[in-house]
Amino acid sequence: MERIVHLIFTLESGGSENMLIDIANEQASMADVTIILINKKYSMDLVARINQNVHFYSLHRKEGDKKSLSFLVRLWGLLLKIRPTVIHCHNQNIIGLLPIWRKRTVLTIHCLKAVTTHLKKYRKVYSISNAVSNDIRARVGIRSPVVLNGINFADIFPKMDYGFETSMPVRIVQVGRMIHETKGQHILLKALHKLIVTEKRDNIYLDLIGSGPSLPYLQSLAKSLKLNGHVSFLGERSREWIYERLSSYHILIQPSLSEGFGLTVLEGIAAGLPVIASDHAGPAEILSGMPGGYLFRSGDEDDLAGTIRKVIAAMQEGKMQQRCEASHELAVGRYSIHRTAFEYLHHYSRLNRVTS
Repeated sequence: MERIVHLIFTLESGGSENMLIDIANEQASMADVTIILINKKYSMDLVARINQNVHFYSLHRKEGDKKSLSFLVRLWGLLLKIRPTVIHCHNQNIIGLLPIWRKRTVLTIHCLKAVTTHLKKYRKVYSISNAVSNDIRARVGIRSPVVLNGINFADIFPKMDYGFETSMPVRIVQVGRMIHETKGQHILLKALHKLIVTEKRDNIYLDLIGSGPSLPYLQSLAKSLKLNGHVSFLGERSREWIYERLSSYHILIQPSLSEGFGLTVLEGIAAGLPVIASDHAGPAEILSGMPGGYLFRSGDEDDLAGTIRKVIAAMQEGKMQQRCEASHELAVGRYSIHRTAFEYLHHYSRLNRVTS
């Protein structure tokens, strides 16, 4: 049986952290799995989701502390005790903490334009999408196998009622960290200004879910664009809260300017929603061939506004249910968390055969 250790610096609310826990929970039915958290920085909601069959250790290092040796002694002691066949790292700098285990280390790259300083020190580097893999190969020359992210579709409440009338409010949702330089929430707000203020479509409402450094800017921008009463900032919400409510919306929009995969795009499909995303990298890969998926030119608020009009028109014409159900069926086949976990196990096994 494989003895897998997943190593990560923090466990907060990001996509990579959520994916790590989902993968570890799924792998625990097929292998001996341990998560080791290095820093004292985590979300209790996230830690609570770790399956009881997954061993969990927190080293409580102060973030950025490179002088303390106590956490290193504990980390090395754990690794010597566990004797892992694979150490799966989720931050590239972790390799510096593993002087005698490098031949057992693998790394997953979760984003585009990742720092590449230590990539060649790993036994193998995996990518979450073709876009990430191509980026790494172009910049470093490393061939990085793609293991697509996945979700548990059964955890998300599916949309049941697609009935829509012209007079009904259109409820839009965007989920993600409030970092507008990468997530592009400002593009969405400007597109809504054109629809709501310029075109007088006053039945459109947006909920933004998430927190981050751009929140004050985005709140100020929404006010200056005269979107008061149409845009709500709901702050951070647990994944369970989001999964229960996604299907109550009409459209999910992810206007990212840089996105290695786009887990939120996949969650919108799982909830049975039409999904609009920028034609950039990861989201474009996911929505390729999806009947309920719509792409707009990245960074172009005019094109986004036009795409929203197009989706609303399809809803009014009663065409959306069939499209979204077809997207859901395609996504289940491509992006299940079981498939993601199994593919990693397959890769681990191949590496260990070569090593032995």
